[in-house]
Amino acid sequence: MATLHGGGMIFAMGVPGSDSNPRNWDKRAPQFVGELWSRYLRWAERNPEAVARIRLWAVDLAQAPPEHGLLGILRAFFLGVAPPNWQGLPAGMSFKADELMSQTGLCLVWVPEADVIGQLVGASNKEERDAILVRNSSQILTSVERVVDEVAHPQLELLRESAIESVRSARAGYFGASQALSATILTGVLEEHYGLTFGLARKTFEAEPPSLAGPWSHRRALVQRAIHLSILRSESRSDDGGFNRHITGHGTDLEHLSEPHCLEALMLVGGTLRELEVVYRVAACGFAPTQQLERRAGKHIPGAEPQSISCYMSRLRVRGPNRLMEPILFRPASAALAPVAPARRSSPLAHSRSR
Repeated sequence: MATLHGGGMIFAMGVPGSDSNPRNWDKRAPQFVGELWSRYLRWAERNPEAVARIRLWAVDLAQAPPEHGLLGILRAFFLGVAPPNWQGLPAGMSFKADELMSQTGLCLVWVPEADVIGQLVGASNKEERDAILVRNSSQILTSVERVVDEVAHPQLELLRESAIESVRSARAGYFGASQALSATILTGVLEEHYGLTFGLARKTFEAEPPSLAGPWSHRRALVQRAIHLSILRSESRSDDGGFNRHITGHGTDLEHLSEPHCLEALMLVGGTLRELEVVYRVAACGFAPTQQLERRAGKHIPGAEPQSISCYMSRLRVRGPNRLMEPILFRPASAALAPVAPARRSSPLAHSRSR
């Protein structure tokens, strides 16, 4: 968004009240608004995911206005960008949690709770992290159940039921069975929803690391990074790597089936499905990471006409700056759920980096 408020434009054209003669501002106002509009369009074309997520955030805000004024709006904005379970973490610890996820694949998005994240970030090696997971297993399983219960998109119904079954197996002490089911769920996420083979998923997720993703794409990129590290071939894993889908699914090392890895797998499943719920809602607002997700997003919205980013941008240009916010903020909630039409892309994963 910084581009929209570029100082060069403002100082060159002036702002209301900066000129002692109001008539001069009246003459410059249309030029100022037109330039602002042009900059917004250029930014929106470079950042389609940001546009779609802001649109979804605005729709949610309109449907459930915050109770505490500006503070509530800022909190809702934070929840739309950052992992909600990171609330309360000091800024330094948030960076460390981000780094821990990127290095080990331990999924800390949506689950677990902030106090468990703090313990995991403070651990010095895998053995200590495994002990923390086991010590907080009951709390972690409860957190996973909570976020899985929030998954409501029809496309995710079967995966949601399987995730609940996996949690119940872990609670009953069947850690190997739970871990194997979690591995199967992740396979379904990649092949059926993202539409990617394991080899292609490794390449595409590696091409969008969290460090390069914009703020509106960062949370999704974090989850994809965790998935990426969990599907590495066994010979490519780091020494402190945890749960691995390949080893779990092929049974190449039965010692890999353990309570800590079971909990890691469930954290990854919970975070993935909960973020995928958001991804589907964002897809209905105009952006999806893959064409497969685009197609699946529109299957359960009867009577809705397909809508693509290009069509959306065309409407913005036609309406012009006098209705700048109307397409984003004031469309009916039902219209915000219109599916998008498949769009041609040069790669399976469309990168959106907010500038």
